Amino acid sequence: MARRPRKRHKSPGYDQTADPRIDEKFERVRQELMPHGPGGDFWRTGAILVDVRSDHESALLIFDWADEPKPLALRIDLEDTSEEFYYEGGVTSFDEWLVDLANYVQVSIGTGVAHRAKRIDRGDYIELVGA
Repeated sequence: MARRPRKRHKSPGYDQTADPRIDEKFERVRQELMPHGPGGDFWRTGAILVDVRSDHESALLIFDWADEPKPLALRIDLEDTSEEFYYEGGVTSFDEWLVDLANYVQVSIGTGVAHRAKRIDRGDYIELVGA
Protein backbone atom coordinates (compact mmCIF):
# COMPACT_ATOMS: atom_id res chain seq x y z
CA MET A 1 0.00 0.00 0.00
CA ALA A 2 1.41 3.38 -1.01
CA ARG A 3 1.96 5.97 1.68
CA ARG A 4 -0.10 9.11 1.43
CA PRO A 5 1.84 12.34 1.34
CA ARG A 6 1.64 14.34 4.52
CA LYS A 7 -0.50 17.43 4.38
CA ARG A 8 1.43 20.63 4.74
CA HIS A 9 -0.07 23.09 7.15
CA LYS A 10 -0.01 26.68 6.08
CA SER A 11 1.79 28.91 8.53
CA PRO A 12 -0.12 32.01 9.63
CA GLY A 13 2.98 34.17 9.03
CA TYR A 14 3.85 37.07 11.29
CA ASP A 15 1.68 39.76 12.84
CA GLN A 16 1.68 42.54 10.25
CA THR A 17 0.25 45.24 12.51
CA ALA A 18 3.75 46.72 13.02
CA ASP A 19 4.53 46.65 9.28
CA PRO A 20 5.19 49.80 7.32
CA ARG A 21 2.30 51.35 5.39
CA ILE A 22 1.86 50.36 1.73
CA ASP A 23 3.73 53.45 0.48
CA GLU A 24 6.62 52.70 2.85
CA LYS A 25 6.65 49.04 1.74
CA PHE A 26 6.84 50.23 -1.86
CA GLU A 27 9.85 52.44 -1.12
CA ARG A 28 11.58 49.56 0.70
CA VAL A 29 10.97 47.27 -2.31
CA ARG A 30 12.38 49.94 -4.62
CA GLN A 31 15.46 50.34 -2.40
CA GLU A 32 15.99 46.57 -2.13
CA LEU A 33 15.71 45.88 -5.86
CA MET A 34 17.19 49.12 -7.23
CA PRO A 35 19.83 50.18 -4.68
CA HIS A 36 21.83 52.09 -7.33
CA GLY A 37 18.95 53.20 -9.53
CA PRO A 38 17.73 51.65 -12.79
CA GLY A 39 19.92 49.66 -15.13
CA GLY A 40 22.54 47.02 -14.72
CA ASP A 41 22.01 43.29 -14.87
CA PHE A 42 22.31 42.78 -11.15
CA TRP A 43 20.05 39.71 -11.31
CA ARG A 44 22.59 38.05 -13.64
CA THR A 45 19.74 36.78 -15.76
CA GLY A 46 19.87 39.14 -18.72
CA ALA A 47 16.97 41.19 -17.36
CA ILE A 48 17.62 44.89 -16.85
CA LEU A 49 15.37 46.40 -14.17
CA VAL A 50 14.33 49.82 -15.44
CA ASP A 51 11.63 50.85 -12.97
CA VAL A 52 9.63 49.88 -9.91
CA ARG A 53 6.19 51.51 -10.09
CA SER A 54 3.52 51.82 -7.46
CA ASP A 55 0.11 50.56 -8.58
CA HIS A 56 -2.46 50.73 -5.79
CA GLU A 57 -1.40 48.00 -3.34
CA SER A 58 1.17 46.45 -5.68
CA ALA A 59 4.64 47.11 -6.97
CA LEU A 60 5.27 46.64 -10.69
CA LEU A 61 8.80 45.51 -11.47
CA ILE A 62 9.47 46.75 -15.00
CA PHE A 63 12.41 45.20 -16.82
CA ASP A 64 13.89 44.95 -20.30
CA TRP A 65 14.39 41.40 -21.51
CA ALA A 66 16.29 40.08 -24.52
CA ASP A 67 14.65 41.12 -27.79
CA GLU A 68 11.21 41.94 -26.37
CA PRO A 69 9.67 44.94 -28.13
CA LYS A 70 8.32 46.35 -24.85
CA PRO A 71 9.47 46.13 -21.24
CA LEU A 72 8.01 43.25 -19.20
CA ALA A 73 6.51 43.58 -15.72
CA LEU A 74 5.93 41.41 -12.68
CA ARG A 75 3.25 42.52 -10.20
CA ILE A 76 4.08 42.05 -6.51
CA ASP A 77 1.26 42.34 -3.95
CA LEU A 78 2.30 44.55 -1.04
CA GLU A 79 -0.84 44.16 1.05
CA ASP A 80 -0.04 40.72 2.51
CA THR A 81 3.69 40.31 3.06
CA SER A 82 3.46 37.50 5.61
CA GLU A 83 3.92 34.55 3.24
CA GLU A 84 6.91 33.15 1.41
CA PHE A 85 6.81 33.04 -2.37
CA TYR A 86 7.79 29.40 -2.91
CA TYR A 87 6.65 27.54 0.16
CA GLU A 88 3.51 27.47 2.25
CA GLY A 89 5.30 28.86 5.27
CA GLY A 90 5.26 32.33 6.64
CA VAL A 91 8.08 34.76 7.10
CA THR A 92 8.95 36.29 10.46
CA SER A 93 9.24 39.93 9.35
CA PHE A 94 8.90 42.34 6.47
CA ASP A 95 12.70 42.34 6.13
CA GLU A 96 12.67 38.56 5.66
CA TRP A 97 9.90 38.96 3.07
CA LEU A 98 12.08 41.46 1.15
CA VAL A 99 14.94 38.97 0.96
CA ASP A 100 12.52 36.27 -0.20
CA LEU A 101 11.13 38.70 -2.81
CA ALA A 102 14.58 39.35 -4.27
CA ASN A 103 15.22 35.59 -4.49
CA TYR A 104 11.80 34.99 -6.05
CA VAL A 105 12.34 37.60 -8.75
CA GLN A 106 15.81 36.35 -9.61
CA VAL A 107 14.70 32.71 -9.80
CA SER A 108 11.48 33.53 -11.71
CA ILE A 109 13.31 35.50 -14.36
CA GLY A 110 16.21 33.08 -14.48
CA THR A 111 13.94 30.08 -15.01
CA GLY A 112 11.89 31.51 -17.86
CA VAL A 113 8.90 33.42 -16.47
CA ALA A 114 9.07 35.61 -19.59
CA HIS A 115 8.35 32.55 -21.75
CA ARG A 116 5.78 30.65 -19.68
CA ALA A 117 3.61 33.44 -18.26
CA LYS A 118 0.42 34.77 -19.78
CA ARG A 119 0.98 38.24 -21.21
CA ILE A 120 -1.25 41.28 -20.91
CA ASP A 121 -0.35 44.36 -22.96
CA ARG A 122 -0.72 47.38 -20.67
CA GLY A 123 0.35 50.03 -23.19
CA ASP A 124 3.94 50.90 -22.37
CA TYR A 125 4.74 47.47 -20.88
CA ILE A 126 3.60 43.83 -20.94
CA GLU A 127 2.52 42.37 -17.62
CA LEU A 128 3.44 38.74 -16.98
CA VAL A 129 0.75 36.91 -15.03
CA GLY A 130 0.00 33.41 -13.81
CA ALA A 131 3.49 31.99 -13.98
